[in-house]
Amino acid sequence: MLSIIIHPPFWQTWWFITIIILLVITAVSLIVYSITRARYRRRLVILEKEKALQKIRLQLSQDIHDDIGGNLSMIALLSDKIKDNPNAGKIADMARNAQKGFRELIWSVNPVHDDLANFVYYLRNHANTFFENTAIETVFDLPADIPTITLLPNVRRNLFLTYKEALNNVLKHSGATQVFITVKIENNQSVTITVQDNGRGLTADITNGNGLINFKHRMDAIGGNFQLVNNAPAGLCIIFSAPII
Repeated sequence: MLSIIIHPPFWQTWWFITIIILLVITAVSLIVYSITRARYRRRLVILEKEKALQKIRLQLSQDIHDDIGGNLSMIALLSDKIKDNPNAGKIADMARNAQKGFRELIWSVNPVHDDLANFVYYLRNHANTFFENTAIETVFDLPADIPTITLLPNVRRNLFLTYKEALNNVLKHSGATQVFITVKIENNQSVTITVQDNGRGLTADITNGNGLINFKHRMDAIGGNFQLVNNAPAGLCIIFSAPII
């Protein structure tokens, strides 16, 4: 009996199919490797730029502290010694106020203070100092455990300036005896700061001033939100939040 063997075309053979599968796997692996390597290189470039920027910020904060801060301290000391001059006291007060502003500027520039925990503690210390010689009592509700998160400089600065303006409004306009400051961290993704007082509530001075406009502009600049709750005559509540990652 004559047997006929028909061989399949090469593209249907097991060895050809195996080679094709191996080539596809190799090609996909090379593509994934190339994409991953490109992303790694871009990330490395970004990290190097951030590191260089950190050095610049650190150097800038040191220069401001050593140069301008030292000169302002000298002006304040010299003004205290010239008591016969009627303007000496004003000069000393201006120098001290400028020193305070520069301390805040140094804090905002120095990369050492970029972490969230440091920011929250700074909010508490600033409020304690701000109301230290006033009749207003500060009450804090701060998170017990603060995640290790690095804040972007513009987020940190805008949040602090909004907070600072809120405290200033309490002191100037509220007639309050207490201010309640709450900080909440939402899912390690956003921070919400609440400044609530027991004063007279929303007044014409606050409504007609630039403070509320500045609040909104600063929160818009960092993708945040601003809310004002008027509890007149039982106080005013200012709530602002922003993403932190």
